[in-house]
Amino acid sequence: MNESIFTLIGVSVSLVIALLFAFWQILTVLVDVIKSKNDRKLKEDIANALKNGVPTWEHIKAIESCYSLLSPNSLKRSLNNLIKQEVVNGVTEDSKSLTLLEEWANKLKSDEPFEGIPPELKLPLERIRQEAPEHQHMIELLVSQLQEYTDQARGEKKRNSVISIVGLLVGIGGFAIGAYQIYVSADSEHNSPQQEAVLTTEPNKLLKSDS
Repeated sequence: MNESIFTLIGVSVSLVIALLFAFWQILTVLVDVIKSKNDRKLKEDIANALKNGVPTWEHIKAIESCYSLLSPNSLKRSLNNLIKQEVVNGVTEDSKSLTLLEEWANKLKSDEPFEGIPPELKLPLERIRQEAPEHQHMIELLVSQLQEYTDQARGEKKRNSVISIVGLLVGIGGFAIGAYQIYVSADSEHNSPQQEAVLTTEPNKLLKSDS
């Protein structure tokens, strides 16, 4: 019986640890969902600002700052998507929206050339850019490839998080079933001696009553 109790305690502790890890993974996925939702809102806000007036770059940065959670390169992707929409819908000579979007994209590229790249790589790239301005085109190509690789790594991490959550939920279900079976087994072992005692005392009572 003691072994069953220790096994039950061990399974319970493992179950608690698995639940905490699952909660952390779920929280990570929820943060990613919020970021994706804010990315869409940022793009819609910029589109509405262009539709209703002539916003400045400072206005766009102010809109971006209103969202505490955004994906890396969110503003860059929003501007590029809006530029694509303008081009697909047809470019006209007096297309002020497209002109503004292109100006903002160039401004973002100038102000934050290494946006979306891991922080540990930004300083070396900045030094290379300052010391070798004649190779600016090669640096921009390298930065673009690093940003693409970083985005792919984040997407892979997100998929792995979802897979981990599903696996953990399945494992937690198995733990719960195992813990329940151990509890039932321990409870039956605990009750069986009492039942045997009752069964042995009842015939003795019957014999005494007959005598």
